[in-house]
Amino acid sequence: MDENNEKAFLRCLSNLVNLKSLDILGSVGNLDYGYENLCPGPQQLRSINVKTYEAIGAVPRWLTSLCFLSSLDIKIQNLGEKNLQVLGSIPALSNLCVRVTESTQDEDERLVVNSRYPFLCLRRLEINWEVGTMELCFAPGALQNLGVLDLEFVVRERDSNFGLQHLSSLEHVYAKLRCGETSFKIAAVEIQTALDMNRNKPTLTLVRSDPIRVALTVQQSALMFVGAVMGKIKSTSPLP
Repeated sequence: MDENNEKAFLRCLSNLVNLKSLDILGSVGNLDYGYENLCPGPQQLRSINVKTYEAIGAVPRWLTSLCFLSSLDIKIQNLGEKNLQVLGSIPALSNLCVRVTESTQDEDERLVVNSRYPFLCLRRLEINWEVGTMELCFAPGALQNLGVLDLEFVVRERDSNFGLQHLSSLEHVYAKLRCGETSFKIAAVEIQTALDMNRNKPTLTLVRSDPIRVALTVQQSALMFVGAVMGKIKSTSPLP
C-alpha cells in the first residue's frame, strides 16, 4: 500500500467498532502515521495477524489503545527500545509472536528487558531473529507472568545466558539455535544452567538448525517471490 491507502485503511479500521479479528496480508510500509489512538476504534479486537512481505519499521502506537487485544503476530525490522516499549504497553496482550529481520544491537550488547516494559498479561512470547542473534537480556522483575518462551536465533561466540533465571513464572523454553554442533553443545549447557537457577524449574526443548541451510532456504524463497512478481508483471503487460 502507498501512504494514501495506508491512511485510508486506518480511517476505515477506526470505524469497525465490532471487529474481533484482523489479518493484514500483502505489502505494507507503515501502520503508524502518528496515530496514538483510533477513534472510536475497534475496541472489541482480540487478535491481529500481520503477514506482510516486508517488515514494518515501527510497531503502531495505536495498538496500546486496544483494551482487549490479546494476540499479536507481527514482522518488524528491529526489536529496539521504542518497539519493545509499545509492545509492552498493550494492556491485555497475552500471546505475542515477533519476527525480526534486522539486527539492532552490537554483537557484544543486549537490550535489557526489565519492569519498564510492563507486559502485564503476557503468557507466551515467541521471537524469531531471522538474521541475527539473541538481542535481549531479562532482568529481575521482567515479564512476571510469562509461562512459555519460544526463541530462534543465530548463536554467536558469546555467553548464551540471557537472564532466564529471572523469569519467575516461566514453565517451558523452546529454542531453535542456528549454529554448528560445538556451539550448540556450549549454548545448551549455558541455557540449562540458567534454567536450573530459576526457582520455577522450567523445562527445556532445544533444536539445532544448520545456518547455511537456513540461508539457502531464505534465498530460494526470495527468488521464488521475485519470479512470481515478474511473472505477474509479464502477464499483465499490454501486447505491443
